[in-house]
Amino acid sequence: MENFMGKDLNVEVEVISVAKLGDRTCWTKLTNYTEKLKEMQNKNKLRLRAGEKLFIQDGLSKKNQEIQQQIRMAAKKKKESEKETKIGFKKL
Repeated sequence: MENFMGKDLNVEVEVISVAKLGDRTCWTKLTNYTEKLKEMQNKNKLRLRAGEKLFIQDGLSKKNQEIQQQIRMAAKKKKESEKETKIGFKKL
């Protein structure tokens, strides 16, 4: 897993544990929050891999899930009046 993140994301992180959840899904635990942020900021580099569908999703707490849901609903309303809307983590 560290090799994958280092090679494809150009991010050096230290992985504590990895668990396979399904055929194409795995869960990783990193040593600290700053490494997680580095990973999340560089996840768009996965689009460069030809022919593969790879995704990295942020495991959000219940409170952060509710915040993101409110942001998505606000963005939907804003899109009706404006053409372009961009959603980020805890911001619109």
